[in-house]
Amino acid sequence: EEAFQPMATRNRRFFPNGPEGPDSFDIPMMAKSHCMPYYFWQEENVRVLGVPYRQNVTMYIFMPMNSTRQLVQSMQSKITAERVNDIVTKMKMKSVTVMFPKMHISNSISLKNVLQQLGVYTLFERNEADLKRLLASNTTDRFGGDPLDLLEVLQDTKENAILLLQQQIPNCIIEERSNIDRGECLKDHCAYGGKTCVCCIESFRRRRRRDAFTPSKDDPIFVNEMLHKVDLTVNERGTEGGAATATLIDRISS
Repeated sequence: EEAFQPMATRNRRFFPNGPEGPDSFDIPMMAKSHCMPYYFWQEENVRVLGVPYRQNVTMYIFMPMNSTRQLVQSMQSKITAERVNDIVTKMKMKSVTVMFPKMHISNSISLKNVLQQLGVYTLFERNEADLKRLLASNTTDRFGGDPLDLLEVLQDTKENAILLLQQQIPNCIIEERSNIDRGECLKDHCAYGGKTCVCCIESFRRRRRRDAFTPSKDDPIFVNEMLHKVDLTVNERGTEGGAATATLIDRISS
């Protein structure tokens, strides 16, 4: 609700292994004073702070006293939905001074083991999964037949520019052109990505390649991996985050 003031941000010491740890270093640290929901989790010696956002959203920060990596890992194993709800109901407004690091976190998490623990097995078994109908038409036409990591579709790369052209003009032959800016590049049969201009000059040779990837009725298709990618930025203006889930599909030729 109330942003950090950029003028209060400056380099301060950060202690990933506590004040006595050997690997402290300086990072940009935001600071502000405000009244916020606060609770001291006495059983675990952890301070809990609620940072209010707009639209009735709150970010809860859990910080062990004299925090270290080991204490954080121990605390994580004890945090449950029931525990968080209990703590939230006990929080009281308190005047606090908050120093919080600016950060950008990006991570990919495998969902395969989680789904298998929930009982989803057949999807990942090459001899039992039956996904041929998913790739037989729309997916093959859209992505040129290649099993694709969908996370990469979100990136501004030359490969994605080529993919866009192939979606618009199936089976075209790609030509790369250098020393052309984005504005000049974006014309008929051209796309721009990764600081590269790519254009479509032919449209017949790729048909054999697409057909080679079109699954036959005897080719088993299964999910090899499922990834969830999270990208989070925390700065003076607030928190910006995005997430995407990608399914990696394998085709085994018989």
